[in-house]
Amino acid sequence: MHLQKKGLIALLQIIVATCAREPSSPICSRYDYEERLLERVLRNELALETTLNEIVKTNAKVLDALTQLEDAKTKVDSTLTVMEKKQIEMKSQLADFISNASYIMNSTLVANVGALVEASSQIKENASVTVQQLVKEVNILKDQLNVPTIYFRARITAQITVLSSGQDVVFPTVDVNEGQGYNPSTGKFTASIPGMYLFSVQYCVYTSLNYVYLEIVHGDKALQRSTHYDNTGSAPCVTMQVSAAVAMGDMVWLKKTSMWLLLSLIVFTCAREPSSPICSRYDYEERLLERVLRNELALENTLNEIRKMNAKVVDALKQIEDAKDSFKYVAMLGLRLTNQH
Repeated sequence: MHLQKKGLIALLQIIVATCAREPSSPICSRYDYEERLLERVLRNELALETTLNEIVKTNAKVLDALTQLEDAKTKVDSTLTVMEKKQIEMKSQLADFISNASYIMNSTLVANVGALVEASSQIKENASVTVQQLVKEVNILKDQLNVPTIYFRARITAQITVLSSGQDVVFPTVDVNEGQGYNPSTGKFTASIPGMYLFSVQYCVYTSLNYVYLEIVHGDKALQRSTHYDNTGSAPCVTMQVSAAVAMGDMVWLKKTSMWLLLSLIVFTCAREPSSPICSRYDYEERLLERVLRNELALENTLNEIRKMNAKVVDALKQIEDAKDSFKYVAMLGLRLTNQH
């Protein structure tokens, strides 16, 4: 197009120059000028026709480009419409997802917290019951430490007492009877509490007799036997004693084993030994200390379990808070991406 314009301008310049020179041309005739002018006019028309054809082609191309632009615009509008629908759908889905996730998270949080609180409450309740049981056991052991004093001393006041073989010796006169274990009617001692007891008998032989046969009996078993012989006539006195572990309710008494016996003085005593390995005060204290230590250990273990459960509850709550923050961040990021699209 630009070349055509340059050619047309050059042609007009030639025509103007020719016309200006024609009057002074010595050889150009009138017909020569007309022929040359006609020739130039034809060439101009041809150039103009060519230019018009180019303009028509260009116009067709422009129209085609406009048509393509319209089609592209239609596609863009359609794409925008689809994107808007997708955006609305994504917003709806995101809102549903946020709502469902929030509901699930809240439900899970409530369930977990409820379970943890219930577990913690049960542990505290169990710990309280354990402490109460420990206190009760300690009180029972303290009560057991109050061991009553068991002691008696009985004697025969008659100047001479004649006993036959197999006869139980009865001491009717009671000086001391702590614990009321001795029965002066039967001469038998009944243990009210279990323990280690020390029994002692003192007797004096009548001068006309030389032999004495006695035994301390525990149930159907002889704990200690005493055989004494003396012919000096001085009525010597002898003491027999024995220690024995006696269960609660068992009976101990003195029994004659020979054919006959004359006693001028006889005394029967018994005392519960404080150093008994099965029922002494030290034994009770040792058992009490051992049980207290076991109870303290059990209580400490229970408290440790409570601390561990509390730490787990705190950690679970922290994890739930972190999960909520992460979920909020993801939701905000999803909304930003949706708005950008």
